Amino acid sequence: MKKICCACALWLVFSAGSAGAAEPPVRSLSRLVSRLILAPDSPALHYELGRIYFKQGIFPQAEKEIGLAMTLAKQSRTWGTDRTELMKAYLQAVRAQRPLASEFQALQDLRRQIPADPEVALWTVEVYLDKGDMPAARNILNGFPQLRQNVEILSRWVEKGGNGRIQHYSVLEERFTDLATLLQIGSDAHKILAARQILDIAGQLPRATVTLAQMKTLDMAFDWLKTRTDTADAEYKLYRVYLDVLDDWRMRDRLKPFILEMRKKFAEARTDPNLSYLMGRLNAGDGRTDEAITLIQESFRLGLDDGGARILLAGLLQKKGLGIESVLTYLTALEGLLTEPDRREAQARVEEWLARQDPENPPAAPDTLFEKLADRMPNSAAAQQLWAGRLERRGQVDRALE
Repeated sequence: MKKICCACALWLVFSAGSAGAAEPPVRSLSRLVSRLILAPDSPALHYELGRIYFKQGIFPQAEKEIGLAMTLAKQSRTWGTDRTELMKAYLQAVRAQRPLASEFQALQDLRRQIPADPEVALWTVEVYLDKGDMPAARNILNGFPQLRQNVEILSRWVEKGGNGRIQHYSVLEERFTDLATLLQIGSDAHKILAARQILDIAGQLPRATVTLAQMKTLDMAFDWLKTRTDTADAEYKLYRVYLDVLDDWRMRDRLKPFILEMRKKFAEARTDPNLSYLMGRLNAGDGRTDEAITLIQESFRLGLDDGGARILLAGLLQKKGLGIESVLTYLTALEGLLTEPDRREAQARVEEWLARQDPENPPAAPDTLFEKLADRMPNSAAAQQLWAGRLERRGQVDRALE
């Protein structure tokens, strides 16, 4: 009798709010109530009642009625409807109220029965994302690529993925593609999230494989964020991040004009030693040696302390025929931190210069050069001989004999 009362209550709901419907629900519901009076244990009628509740947004009653239909269906020999339909409707009612993790076993059973159902796949991905099981979520997303066009799923997938270094190239490519999609289809909040992460991970993409589509995505992310920075400091940091990606991707044709734009737009850019060095490096690559030397020297005056930059400057000075200045720069680089290849190159260049010198007719150079040579290259006979000769000419014979 209690079941019939539930049906009667719903009949009253429909009779009060169904004016103007194409087919008044009152008549169909009244027939359903009448049939439930005669067959209170009918799983089909309880299922139908549950679906009506669901359509009206009365989800607790929908869950209750469809759950009752499932129980009765197990006892029925005449139930003709596919039981997977019942289970799917039940889980749909549950999902409308709470995460399906509470019914995960039932969800897994249903997925095994209808593995090609995209809606059930979506629900399963939601649970895996809630659990933080990214590999399991990825397996389903790879089998149902259309789910990556679902903005809610995609945004949660992106958020759960987080930032940081991505080790596997295939995962990096996948993530960049997902972020590009979210940037196109998401809300403003989603687009900001996607744009920031695109700029964060773009530099990790191997420059040899960067595509035109990825370049366009990078530009779209930069343009989106550029109009949404609220302080000059934040805007400058955004420009620097974008510049770093252009540098990582070796986009030389875009780097120089972009740096010039930054220097016009931001006072910080005109005193940034790293920008001066980058501009100098680009000019060196273009064969503009004088401009390169000026800019790299400027970067050191602005506070740059970089061994690799000194090695580049020394090479440029040598190219201009400024041998002593070049050797002094190599020696200064050797006093600091260098990669092993840079260290070997600096030592080799200094040795080459020493081999060309005549101890009896040493070059006109400051004492500091010869002293540094002797100090930095204690195993070089040429360096020690040049320094000893300089000391003798200064009358410091005893010190020369040490």
